[in-house]
Amino acid sequence: ITSQKGNMECEIVNAGILRGKSADDPDNLRGPALHGLVIEEAARISDYTLHNVLLPMFTVTRGRLLAISTPKGRANWFYRWYLLGQDAEHPDVASFHATSYDNPAADRQYLGQMKDRLNEQDFSQEFLAEFTEDAEQVFRRIDDTTGGRLQEPVPGKSYVIGVDWAKVRDFTVFCVGDVSARALAAFERFHRQDYNLQVSRLKDLARKYNNAAILMDATGAGDPILDMCHREGLHQAEGYQYTWRTKKNAVDALALAIERGELRIPKTPDTLQIFRELEAYRQVQSESGNVRYEAPSGEGYYDDCVSALSLMWWAIMKGAYASQALVGSRFA
Repeated sequence: ITSQKGNMECEIVNAGILRGKSADDPDNLRGPALHGLVIEEAARISDYTLHNVLLPMFTVTRGRLLAISTPKGRANWFYRWYLLGQDAEHPDVASFHATSYDNPAADRQYLGQMKDRLNEQDFSQEFLAEFTEDAEQVFRRIDDTTGGRLQEPVPGKSYVIGVDWAKVRDFTVFCVGDVSARALAAFERFHRQDYNLQVSRLKDLARKYNNAAILMDATGAGDPILDMCHREGLHQAEGYQYTWRTKKNAVDALALAIERGELRIPKTPDTLQIFRELEAYRQVQSESGNVRYEAPSGEGYYDDCVSALSLMWWAIMKGAYASQALVGSRFA
């Protein structure tokens, strides 16, 4: 160190300047380009502070960011970035987890005392570094719904497929539900394929699973795809038109099933994206007072799995496929 300016800044020989700042007033953080940034208690830093103030200072340098924090629920950028770090599709972000029990200097007796004194949620957050549920989270007790494994079709069993079609940047998702077991039996997620190929894949999957009934998003671009499915012989396919109310109905039904443990979702490397989306899914109240459900905004956040899974469960819940014959609208 060649010089020290107060307690918040020092210059290191041939290395540059280390400067400490408080985020109490985010706009006071603005300054020259950064090569490296460490944020302590990052979960307490607002989305505005990160995206509008700090990240723009990496525009020229493409520097590195290290965010360290005790979790603070799931309705914040720190949790969303943690999920990105667990996703192989985002190699530019890495995330790590450790508890107080992983600290060799931690007093085990003290940890035991704190476990007795705190409620389960507070202890899980403060000492186990767990992202506990918060008021904006739609799906709760997600871990309780895990179990079993994906299944090949069983002759004589009834299956249904929930379908969410890819639009511009997102993914097409097929969720196959075992009706009697009330479980996810098969799962496909892909993108950058033309609709003819997507419909062909759906046709093969439905045939494989005993001519499974199909409930698909028929909003916007999904309506002509439904017509395409019918032309290809998928007469058991029906559409579900999304409005804010019909979407809420389907998502609420799925959320209740997960919370009650009525639906089983195998947790495998192939289905991890489902759990990421369920955990990140939020409810937001509009100015008019309506509750809107959505994935967090920004690159890397999707709700395709949630949509397909909710359509699959909506069909299971309605018991719409006691017979494969089409009589009116089975999914109304």
